[in-house]
Amino acid sequence: MLSNYPQLNKATLWDLLDGAEATGSGSSSSSSSSSSPCNDEIGSLAYECIDAVDSRIAGYTAAEAAAALPLFSTIDHANATYVRNTDSWLNDIVDQITCFPVYTSDRPAYPQRRGGALISPRHLAMAWHSRVPNGTVMRFVDVDNNVVEREVTATQRVYWPPPDETTGSDIAIALFDSDVPSSISFTKVMPSDWDSYLPSFSNICTVPAVSTHQNKHATVRDAHGVLTHTISFNKPIDSQRVLFYEVVEYGDSGSPAFFIINDELVLLTTWFSGGGGGGPFYTHFISEINTVMTSLGGGYQLTTVDLSSFTSY
Repeated sequence: MLSNYPQLNKATLWDLLDGAEATGSGSSSSSSSSSSPCNDEIGSLAYECIDAVDSRIAGYTAAEAAAALPLFSTIDHANATYVRNTDSWLNDIVDQITCFPVYTSDRPAYPQRRGGALISPRHLAMAWHSRVPNGTVMRFVDVDNNVVEREVTATQRVYWPPPDETTGSDIAIALFDSDVPSSISFTKVMPSDWDSYLPSFSNICTVPAVSTHQNKHATVRDAHGVLTHTISFNKPIDSQRVLFYEVVEYGDSGSPAFFIINDELVLLTTWFSGGGGGGPFYTHFISEINTVMTSLGGGYQLTTVDLSSFTSY
């Protein structure tokens, strides 16, 4: 199930982050076993993440996959009308998809850009280089297509963990003027001991992730490793996953990517600038993000997903 990629050097990984698409080698549909070098046996976190994607996209034809990519069948910014796509491959967890905005007011010509994801009822994580100014109004859409608007009142940059704490990361946290209602979800992040549950992930064993874009499509990319504080992705090899793949393009900056764990979207990153295949690994910034959230106010901290039901290695 997991692809067994050869070990990649740092130069190759940074090429991937700059936008080169890896083609890799081997098969992404090999069966799991207790001796799998990718630790993807039943009961593992890798198995959970793989099955969460592959079971949802199984059996789609190319035409059906194309129809299942958009999260909305209607996007009408002028009239603030948004209708969710009933053919979306993520419809069974549509409540989770409410965590990222469909519209930002600061650039009228490109209202679907400036992505991000709610990390609390009051805070939004986004790319620093694609952050929005104070006064920007963002729209979220609940499962019944009701629109919720909130205004950004403050934004702060997240800095790298020690020893590089004076260097800014590409993470910005925005504070809204009030909490979103409970009909709008917020996303959790992986806990700091994530690698105890995905021990081979950093050795370039891939795990499929939900990849979002400015066009409000939900696609599939393979997450294939964490280098220092950055998580990188590439084009899937598995032929079924490829049907759900789209390149990250200019203007997708800040759009989030997730694992699906226990039917929840768990935030991995927000995209670097256009063409990139990766972004900052949010779990490595938990302490720094919590510090910024405290500084901004609002009374919330990050929530980590509970991995205790999965095999620890």
